[in-house]
Amino acid sequence: MITLYILALPPQLYEKLGWYTVPITAIATFTFFGVDAIGSEIENPFGYDINDLPVDDYCSNLRKEIESLFEERPLDPCQWNKKTE
Repeated sequence: MITLYILALPPQLYEKLGWYTVPITAIATFTFFGVDAIGSEIENPFGYDINDLPVDDYCSNLRKEIESLFEERPLDPCQWNKKTE
């Protein structure tokens, strides 16, 4: 759909802009295809490509944090008001 729009753009602009149509069409082409490429990249962030999120690392860190919560012994409430030195 973007290709069709880009191919139809120069005839629409030529009457008003003349030869300025060429750089404007180039800028529009770069912009539209760039936004399309960005959309394709962020469409699936949970893969193993270089620019995907490191979900395995996130899960590993979360597991370590949860394990550390359960490693410590709960404090005895009777000891809460005693001074420690």
